Amino acid sequence: MCSYLRISKCCIALGDSVTARQALDKIAEMSSSGEVDVSSSASAIKQENSNADALDRFRAEADTAFNAKDYRSVIRANKKMKIQEKYFWFFYFFRKSLFCLDRALTISSECRQLKISRAECLALLGRYPESQELANSLLRKDSK
Repeated sequence: MCSYLRISKCCIALGDSVTARQALDKIAEMSSSGEVDVSSSASAIKQENSNADALDRFRAEADTAFNAKDYRSVIRANKKMKIQEKYFWFFYFFRKSLFCLDRALTISSECRQLKISRAECLALLGRYPESQELANSLLRKDSK
């Protein structure tokens, strides 16, 4: 049982919530059949379940914000306002995506896909040095 809990923790750290849930389901299956007693690890199991839920939620919110490209519903009739609002919503969605990615990275600190998405958001927001630093650190890790 301890090994399945460790598997779920490692999978969440790497950003793989599906495999983490499978390991947690295996723990639940073993406890329901009476093979193991999970009363000593109940809080850790509950914490890993909530981490997996939060990771999925933040990832979904970040994807939704990142892919939101329909500005027509918020554009006014005035030409100057149209351009200003378009850019406002453009940056708003990427800032929201960046916020969600930051929250997901607090849970899943070693997920490369989240880090790549974060670097992309930073670049689209014009924060090039931060984006470049993050991308270079990922490339350095991959070359080892």
